[in-house]
Amino acid sequence: MRALTCLFGLWLFLSAHVSLVFARSGAAHAGFDVELDALAFLPEPPALTSALFLHDKELYELGKSQRGSQRASQAARDADQRLLPELFSEAFGCSISQETLPVLYAFLRRLRKSFGKTVRRVKKTYERLRPYTLYGDATCYPETEAVLRQQSSYPSGHSAQGWGMALVLSEINPERAEQILARGLQFGQSRVICGYHWQSDVEAGRLLASAIVARLHANAVFLAELEAARLEFARWQKAQKP
Repeated sequence: MRALTCLFGLWLFLSAHVSLVFARSGAAHAGFDVELDALAFLPEPPALTSALFLHDKELYELGKSQRGSQRASQAARDADQRLLPELFSEAFGCSISQETLPVLYAFLRRLRKSFGKTVRRVKKTYERLRPYTLYGDATCYPETEAVLRQQSSYPSGHSAQGWGMALVLSEINPERAEQILARGLQFGQSRVICGYHWQSDVEAGRLLASAIVARLHANAVFLAELEAARLEFARWQKAQKP
């Protein structure tokens, strides 16, 4: 038993060391390898003549009515993917940055890159128009309007990243799981308020993220880096105590 305990401790130490080295390298942004056929379980986006699309349209109009509010300002900030994972700092309970928690920061940056391949495959299949493209409207974040105008809306990649990040962060800091998950939901809804996505895009993104995170829990590299991030955060928590 003592030998097994020592081996497990050695594995954790090596995981943390490897992840820290990885965090300091450019490869940290490569993403985890995930093979998932999302077309097998994601529903098709609602047709323009369907009752589900009327629901999408109603929520788009509701989101548009919030433009100019504090919530819309948050939605605009959420639109800037360069701010992930720092946007989860308040919900997480401490700054998620390269300076404060370098292992966690690099791990989340890598996680964020793990949804793109699957999201792009589904987008290419459906080529759904974005709300602001369909109606010729402006968004609350004009910086990416031209780039995204002709890109498919379904599913929402932002929502997948935000919800996937919320799921993993709630594992690392379960004491603040409610706040973290609420922020993950808010992050997705920001896409509707900003006018970049329909509600069904956002919901599909969350479902896709849940499936990818579940699949990643069978990935040994992901699990090792997750544990290293958890250990780093535990050490940070301990250092804050008087």
